[in-house]
Amino acid sequence: VTIVDNVLWGIRRELEAALSDDAKFLKHRGDWVETEAKRMLDRALRPDESFSSVAYKFTGEDGTEAAGEIDVLLRVGDVAVICEAKSARMKDGALRGGQALIDFMKKNITKAARQTGSAREALREPGRLIVDGKRLVLVIWEFNESLTMPADVTIPWVVSLNELDSITQTVEWPAQMVHFMRRRARLNERAFLAATDELDWWMHYLLHGLYFEDDEEVGRV
Repeated sequence: VTIVDNVLWGIRRELEAALSDDAKFLKHRGDWVETEAKRMLDRALRPDESFSSVAYKFTGEDGTEAAGEIDVLLRVGDVAVICEAKSARMKDGALRGGQALIDFMKKNITKAARQTGSAREALREPGRLIVDGKRLVLVIWEFNESLTMPADVTIPWVVSLNELDSITQTVEWPAQMVHFMRRRARLNERAFLAATDELDWWMHYLLHGLYFEDDEEVGRV
């Protein structure tokens, strides 16, 4: 081994495979990913309020009331940030692409998108959020479907924990992070550009902004 630190990465998949049926390990890994994601977002956004494991109620597709949970919820001024943390292990078949990768994406990314949509629904109605058995009230309802809280942003920002760590360490002020996430969401809506990873978008944002539309001023911040 030329670099000792690479030993962990070399045996990581073998360790995870051996522990894949260990319920205690899976719960610990899921909790750790959620805790780390919250820590990184808190560091970058410095929110007015920050919560973990927020229960909520919403109206399901069949019209009946259903329940869900937001892994991490932050309020930055009049902006609510929802984080759904996924710690699923990608199996070898999915790493090779094909249908196995598509199935993995559907199981995790699609699920996160649906959860985010349901959570946004709950945010629109006061009294639907519950933390430690108590109802949570966020003072943001008056901004629903306004310029400060668009109603049509439904595609989640999908980012790995390592990418999120690098991004949040280089954020200069909370408003910068909020602005980046809004611009990044706009790229998802338009679906006409792609990048290798999220750090490409972050560096492009820092250097040039994320304005690619004819009616926008390129480079505006």
